[in-house]
Amino acid sequence: MVKEIGIGLIGLGLLYLTRRKLTADLARLIGRFGGGQKAFVWLWSVIFLPGTIIHEMSHLFAAAITGTKIGKVEIFPELPRGGIGAEFDQQKKSVHLGYVQTQELGLFRGFLVGTAPLIVGLGILVWLAPLIDLRFTIYDLLKLYLFFTIANSLFPSWVDIKHALPLIILGIIAGIGFYFSGVNVALTPDSPVPTAISSLSKALTLSVIINFSILLIIRIMNVIFSGNLKRNSAAI
Repeated sequence: MVKEIGIGLIGLGLLYLTRRKLTADLARLIGRFGGGQKAFVWLWSVIFLPGTIIHEMSHLFAAAITGTKIGKVEIFPELPRGGIGAEFDQQKKSVHLGYVQTQELGLFRGFLVGTAPLIVGLGILVWLAPLIDLRFTIYDLLKLYLFFTIANSLFPSWVDIKHALPLIILGIIAGIGFYFSGVNVALTPDSPVPTAISSLSKALTLSVIINFSILLIIRIMNVIFSGNLKRNSAAI
């Protein structure tokens, strides 16, 4: 089980890193066709709209079941004042693809509302991963697209992390204390916990493979169209 947990954590880290690379490379590709910063943000939001909806609805559901007062709900991007900033540096700026306004959250509510997209997203990935089939029918491509958008939309924003961080820190401290206390918990291979962790590590591995594949395609397109633009500039 330790091996599966390690694979899962590495997969989650690689998923986050490849998502950032996808953001930068897609922005660069749009720029090669004359698209600006606003065009990039709107294209990104359209591509990941299903994932954004699930992300924000997870916040909304968690807020509702905890009795949290809810304000405005938005699933479309909101650009910061004065634009996004430096050219193709959107991933370092505060561009919200969506948000759910809530009242001030306490320790327990903050954790549930803040981590809801991650928990729900990972749960959907575990459910959807075995259904992915590479026969490339329209139905299969739709499932692959949904899997891709959810995988890249499950990460909490910095605001979400701030809400959940105190309880996460307490959980880590408790886990370390439990580990060094010498208490052993025996789990059979077919018990729910190892099965769930194994399924999760497989789903994250699949999501990383998909991200790397799409990132490779976008990078190849950047190289191809970069050459075309250079030749056109030379001809002029």
